[in-house]
Amino acid sequence: MQTQHSHWLIDWPEKNPPTLDDLAQSNLASIRLRTVVAQRSILRQGWQISQGEKIYAKPTVVFIGKIGGRNIEQRTIYWLQQLEAAKASGCRIIMDYTDHHLGYDSPLKPFYAQLLKIIDRAVCSSDSMALLLKKHFQIDSSVIPDLLEIEPRIPKKKKTVGQTTALWFGHSTNIVYLIEFIKHKLKPKNKTRIIVLTNEVGISQIRKAEINLSANLRIEIGLWSIKNMLGAAMESDACIIPSNTNDIRKMAVSNNRLITAIALGLPVAATMLSSYREFSSYIYNIDSEGINDFLANPNITVHRIVEAQNTFLPRYRETNLMKEWAKQINSEYLNEHQPFN
Repeated sequence: MQTQHSHWLIDWPEKNPPTLDDLAQSNLASIRLRTVVAQRSILRQGWQISQGEKIYAKPTVVFIGKIGGRNIEQRTIYWLQQLEAAKASGCRIIMDYTDHHLGYDSPLKPFYAQLLKIIDRAVCSSDSMALLLKKHFQIDSSVIPDLLEIEPRIPKKKKTVGQTTALWFGHSTNIVYLIEFIKHKLKPKNKTRIIVLTNEVGISQIRKAEINLSANLRIEIGLWSIKNMLGAAMESDACIIPSNTNDIRKMAVSNNRLITAIALGLPVAATMLSSYREFSSYIYNIDSEGINDFLANPNITVHRIVEAQNTFLPRYRETNLMKEWAKQINSEYLNEHQPFN
């Protein structure tokens, strides 16, 4: 029997296709926390893998990651042409859907609208994303959460009296919610330092934002990396994750930032997005009137983080997620349609 081959179609601007090690160093969470885990799982099943913007050979299965907004019109045509050819040759097509571009006027919406006519199934990063997708794609979608990429730390209590350091980390698409929080909800009751870790676009956004810093507030900005995040967490007393439950682009996001914050051992204040609701007993509602009291004394919820770590974090270990990805290529559905026998 022919060796089974999986290709992961992803945005990769470099001339040469990436290696698995290249993907593991990506700043894109969807690649580090999903593509890498899936490919390690597929390799363990004895399959061959390839990745990048060109579909090589005749794969058994093609997984579709994020296309990205770069030259989207031309790349939409290029990706769809390749996928249609792969489909015609008997290849199975699986979409990994992590952002709801079908739900709003996104530049990527035309690509995903055409893609739904080609795919055989979908994998989503959250239950709420799967529900949103079902309005456009009638076949049930599997849900595989993002990887927890750090080792949990023992929660610590804030020691410095009269001063709080809060950590915010995330992609530039989330900066707007942080700025809104600082401008309209944050009224520090003691000296407060916010450490912001993001990409270069996010750094530019927050530097250009018109934020009136009070005598009690200081903001420090830096590039996100796992190393920088772990270092900042050591200096922090809490983690903040403001968002907007009414924003279609964010209401069904995965819980990877929340899971990471819990693993850092920090008391967490967050907007109660759909994928965060099962954690509501363990985190503080950042949109509540008492948020400034929480930031003055985040120790009030530190015991809950211990419980959250024990209750939830094992679910997001790589060994467990690899089993879930393996099901995607060994399911009854694919076995009934194997094109390589």
